[in-house]
Amino acid sequence: MKKLNISIVIILAFSILVSLPVSASEIENGSLNIEEIQKMKSFGFSEEELSTYTVEDYNSFNHAVGDDVYGEVINETTTYYKITKDNTIVVDEKEAVEGAEQAKLNDALDSFRVQAFQPDSTDSGWLKMTLSVSKVLDSNGKWHGIYKLKNSWKWLSFPTFKLHDVVGITFNPNLTYIQNSEFAQYRYRDGSVGHTWASKNYDKAPHKSASAGIAFEIDMQLYGADGGSTDQHEGYMMINVKPNSTSATSTNAFGHYAHVAINASYSVSITSASISISGVAKKYYAKDTSISWNL
Repeated sequence: MKKLNISIVIILAFSILVSLPVSASEIENGSLNIEEIQKMKSFGFSEEELSTYTVEDYNSFNHAVGDDVYGEVINETTTYYKITKDNTIVVDEKEAVEGAEQAKLNDALDSFRVQAFQPDSTDSGWLKMTLSVSKVLDSNGKWHGIYKLKNSWKWLSFPTFKLHDVVGITFNPNLTYIQNSEFAQYRYRDGSVGHTWASKNYDKAPHKSASAGIAFEIDMQLYGADGGSTDQHEGYMMINVKPNSTSATSTNAFGHYAHVAINASYSVSITSASISISGVAKKYYAKDTSISWNL
């Protein structure tokens, strides 16, 4: 019995270790140079996000924003959530981090016991969402009146049931979306062999309104290329907007995220400051984030 208990402890410790995020001071793949890192930071990317980015991830981002384009962050906000089978609760960072660590411990126990998958038996997970706005600058550092909005998200512990999540940005009516400026990337890690990262790019948003906002549907991956389970689900979306009123002195934008927990068709509606899902019963909305800035 003592030998069995020791084995359990070793397995749990290893499972938790490999699932924890990489330190922000480390570049896991060692592939981004200082210039690439600084360019992504200028558009609101954090060191934590960049700690696992590959050259391929950077190239996808750079293709979307442009080679000779840079950013200047002017405002951002981060919100943490506990998403359960009953509701969504805004929590502070400490509770989210501790809750995610406990969830990973529970998942390790469940895996060891080889329990059946029960989508509604535990919390969906712990989520982090960051909304930012940056000025878009040319190679000479000149601003031409365009702003880039970015909404990034990360499951601190992966959701119980992974299907199509919806991530979006809406904005004040005194802003206009610039056509074909949207881009989104979803990243996840193979949780079994090699712990390699994979990504999926979205160049066109299926839901958009030039006067209100856009939304992407993210196809959450249950299994990696080798058939192993996945973890570290994260991603971001970006759009460009510009003021449409010469009399406006300030404006604002909103970040949205919804977790769909049942396999069924649904529709997405976009209005200023709101994204809603209809046609499916089990859906969980993260409380909208918002930022404002002077024009």
